[in-house]
Amino acid sequence: MLIRIIIEVVLAIAMLYPAFMFWQLRKRKRFWKQAVRNRAFLQSLISRESLANPPSDLLPYVRTPPKEGGYMWNVKLLFDADKGATLRFSIFYGVVIAAILVGSYLLGPLFLAINVVLFFLAALVPISTAARSDASENIFTVGLILHRWHLDNAAECEQFVKQAYGLRTVYEAVRIAQWQPNRRPLIRSASIRSFRRIWARARHCWIALTAARPSFSISATKRRVPLVGLQGREPQKLLEILVKKSKIH
Repeated sequence: MLIRIIIEVVLAIAMLYPAFMFWQLRKRKRFWKQAVRNRAFLQSLISRESLANPPSDLLPYVRTPPKEGGYMWNVKLLFDADKGATLRFSIFYGVVIAAILVGSYLLGPLFLAINVVLFFLAALVPISTAARSDASENIFTVGLILHRWHLDNAAECEQFVKQAYGLRTVYEAVRIAQWQPNRRPLIRSASIRSFRRIWARARHCWIALTAARPSFSISATKRRVPLVGLQGREPQKLLEILVKKSKIH
């Protein structure tokens, strides 16, 4: 009996982190959907200075795109990379949680009940600063793409936003930032930067695993960013895909 209790303590401790991350991924998605419609938040996030001097790890998503499809390629690349990274983390933590629950079940119904309670208690923890910052940076990247797009072809960008109405509030914040004085950019803490590096690596791994073939090169950094199997798609078809993604992302 003592051995079973010790094993259960180990399983309970092992349950805490994956359960916490499992719920944080869902809270991040919920925060993204709320923040992308919050004008006050967007105007505090997107400034003229931050658009002019974005973080270097965001540059692969805003480089000059190929002529066919234009900046719609960049938006699609960003959405697919973010969705792929979220899916990979969700599957990983889901498998770990399932394995812990199976182990608890083998120990006995009481131990299984304890770990189930711990799993749902983790849902009560508010969204972490790192997850909130990561979602905010994803939204900022969307705004940065729209900013570059507007500078290159304002009419085309506005036409896209009219159809992808889920991004309209972000575009409005970008337009306000383009006309406002410079503001002091937000400083990210070391823990948040670490979270961002891990998340960025997961995104790039997902792109590498799912890409049909590499596409446009980034001469400034000597890196190549694949377009996630979108080669050969007509711009109108790509627009339809992005309009759908802007509603449900």
